[in-house]
Amino acid sequence: MRKLRNHEVIGLSVQEILQEFNERASEFGITEDNLVSVSVTPPRHAIKILDGDKAKDAKVQVTFIYWSDR
Repeated sequence: MRKLRNHEVIGLSVQEILQEFNERASEFGITEDNLVSVSVTPPRHAIKILDGDKAKDAKVQVTFIYWSDR
């Protein structure tokens, strides 16, 4: 039975997150046909992300909602 699942990613930019997601979507078993929604919001919590050798504040949270057989 398929289940509705979500995957949240926090990062510095939407473009960066989407690029990595597109490269790694198959690892999560997500295909374009199973993708229901993508939303972008500010992070719920203050989080530092290492960018090179500097820690920066996360700017965005991207939530992917999709159907999964897992």
